[in-house]
Amino acid sequence: MSPDTRRLWQFAAGKERVHKGGRLEFPVDRKPPAKWVRKTWVSLLVPRLNIGGLPAEHVFMRTIQLPASDPSELAGLVEFQLERISPLPTNQIVWTAESIPHADGKQQTAIVAIVERRVVEEFLGRLESTGFVADRLEIPLMRELRASATGPDGLWLLLRNELNLTLCLTAWWSGGVLREVSLSQLSAGAEAAPALIGQLTQSTWAAEMGGWLSSIPKVFLVTDAATASALEGPLTEWSGQSVEICPASNPDVIAELTASHALRPLVGGLIPEELLQRNRQQFIDGIWMRGLGVLGLVYAVGVLGYLAWLFQKNGQLDDERSKAVQLGKQYTNTLQLKEQVAILEDQVTLKFAALDSWKAAADSLPTDLVLTSFTFDKGKTLTLTGTVPQDSTSEVGTYEKSLRAASAGGQPLFTLVKTDSIEAKGQIAQWRLSAQLRRSERQ
Repeated sequence: MSPDTRRLWQFAAGKERVHKGGRLEFPVDRKPPAKWVRKTWVSLLVPRLNIGGLPAEHVFMRTIQLPASDPSELAGLVEFQLERISPLPTNQIVWTAESIPHADGKQQTAIVAIVERRVVEEFLGRLESTGFVADRLEIPLMRELRASATGPDGLWLLLRNELNLTLCLTAWWSGGVLREVSLSQLSAGAEAAPALIGQLTQSTWAAEMGGWLSSIPKVFLVTDAATASALEGPLTEWSGQSVEICPASNPDVIAELTASHALRPLVGGLIPEELLQRNRQQFIDGIWMRGLGVLGLVYAVGVLGYLAWLFQKNGQLDDERSKAVQLGKQYTNTLQLKEQVAILEDQVTLKFAALDSWKAAADSLPTDLVLTSFTFDKGKTLTLTGTVPQDSTSEVGTYEKSLRAASAGGQPLFTLVKTDSIEAKGQIAQWRLSAQLRRSERQ
């Protein structure tokens, strides 16, 4: 952070190094884009680490000399001496440590950074208010120390401006060993050089008393050009030798170094474990809630879709019912018309059948027979009555045979012809014949 802007970097983690991604700069009164900082369920498959850069204003830094050990044992060795070097009770601090190679292979130097727990919690609260939930805190100044002040023996001064403050990280290298590291704030303006020289003089006396410094070493000044021009003269006069000016590391380089350092195991941690547990639980709860929200949305969309489909089908059903009613009326009318047509056809058929029967009865009638009545009953039964002389009753049988042989349209006209009666009354006999008309059954 700077007084008016924030910077945000993205990196993709490889096996041994990180690869540069995006870079974003935005005012402090605005939140970063959610897609840059928010974790989603994808983070369960592709882990994502949010790293916050803690300003070094309230950081207390010290070096301790420890026996060489496995990296996993460094935390325990530091905790053993933490009460001795911490300016606050251990229950009020958070800390992190980093091992630096020692000229003597049997030892190691550990840089310990101590921060008051309250300061860290307030800083995390400010980050979370912007939507950035940090999984890890780093001190960028420590990365710059590793990147710049690891050269030859001497006094290395790293000056940085953070949030309108000028911070000076002092690193003393002697005999290939990082002997001491301290972090202080410098006054602004013309008082900066005398205050810095006063602090360095006290450190020099302490080093001489400690037995690892016999004279003022060469001074390496890592800062920007303007600050270097203001301090170069007083530091040259104080040390009695020329000051070597080194350019300050670019923020992009520091960010990449910070991301690369995150690939290594963390010793200690500036974020209290209970806060990390809370953030993890909130993340899991958020995933569940978003999942349930999506599921509820999908369910709601499904219900609305089903209701829309049901409404459409009901509309189609109403249309089909209307069509069915119309078709029913048409079907009823069709049946009525069919029956009427059938009746008309029967009437026509009966008319022709009656005419055919009359013609057959007339054509087949012997000369001795007298036809007195011709009855066509229900379109099926033909009844013939008449008289015949008593001595010519045999002609009735002949007439019966002739009617059986009668045809119309190439088909027999009658199915059954029989003589019902012959009654003698003096010289005249009355006869009666009946015949069943052949008709095709209408289906």
